[in-house]
Amino acid sequence: QQQKQQQQQYLARRMHTAPMTPAFAASVGAPPPPPQQRQQQQHDHHQLQDQRPGPPIYFLYRHFHDAIRAELGPLEACIRELEAATNTGGDGDGAHAALLPLRDRYRFLEQVYSYHSSVEDEVVYPALDSKVQNVTLAYSFEHRDEERLFEQLSQLLSAALAQRGDPGARAETVRRLICKVEEIHTTLRKHLAKEEEQLLPLLVAHFTCEEQAELIAQFLYSIPLVTVEKVLAWLKPTIPVAEQSALLTHIQAVVPDSLLLQLLCNWLRPSGPSCGSDGGAEAGGAAAAAGGGGRGGGALAA
Repeated sequence: QQQKQQQQQYLARRMHTAPMTPAFAASVGAPPPPPQQRQQQQHDHHQLQDQRPGPPIYFLYRHFHDAIRAELGPLEACIRELEAATNTGGDGDGAHAALLPLRDRYRFLEQVYSYHSSVEDEVVYPALDSKVQNVTLAYSFEHRDEERLFEQLSQLLSAALAQRGDPGARAETVRRLICKVEEIHTTLRKHLAKEEEQLLPLLVAHFTCEEQAELIAQFLYSIPLVTVEKVLAWLKPTIPVAEQSALLTHIQAVVPDSLLLQLLCNWLRPSGPSCGSDGGAEAGGAAAAAGGGGRGGGALAA
C-alpha cells in the first residue's frame, strides 16, 4: 500500500514536469493518457522549457545572431525598392532617395557585425581554443572574407550615389550592388548557422555560466561607449526578459569594477529597479566620466 501511494505521488509529480508518454505509463503500470491530454501536457512542458532562461552565451550566439538575421529582411525590402526605382528611370531622384537609407542601414549592420566578429577573434576563439583544439581557425578566415564583402558593398553604394546624373552607369552599379547584397546575405546566414551548430554547443559544454558571462562582459565593453546603447536597444527586443535578468545576475557576479558594473547594469537591465541605488543618474554620470575613450573597456580601465 505504501509503495502504491509513493508511485501515485511520483506519477503526480511526473505529470507536472514532463509529458506522460504511453511507454512511460506502461512502464509504471499506469493507464495511458488520452491523446488530447498528452498533447496538452507536451504543450505545457514545451512552454515551461521556453520560459527558462538559456545560458549567458546565448546573448552572443543566439540572440545577437537573430537580431542580425532580422535586420537582413528589411534590407532586402530596401534593395527591392531601389531596384524598382532604378528601373523606372526618370531623373534618378527615386533611386537616390532609396540609396541613402540603404547606405545608412548597411553601415549599421557592418558596424554591429564587426563588433561581434572582433570579440570572437580576440576573446571568444582564443578562450575556446584553450579548451578545445583546432575548431576556430576557419571562422577567423571567414570573418576576413566577410569584411572584404562589406568593403566592396560600401564602394558600390558610394559609386551609385555619385552617379546621380548618369542613369546608365547607375543602373549597372545597382545591378552589381544587388548581386553583392545577395552574396553578403547568403554568406552571413551560412556563417551564423554554422557557428550555432558547431561552436555554440562547445561553448555551452566547456564554459561555466560565469565564464560565459565574462565573455559577454568583454563583448559589451569592447563596444565604443557612444554606440553601445544604440546596439543594445537594437538587440534587446530579441532577448526574453527572463534571460536579460539572468544574464544581469551573472554579469554582476563576474565584473569587479563598480563603475563598469554600473554601466553594464544600466544597459542590460530589463524594465524595473536599477542595479545600483541611484540607477540611471549614477550610470549616466559614469558614462560621462568614462566617455573620453574610444572603447568602453579601455576608457574604464584607464
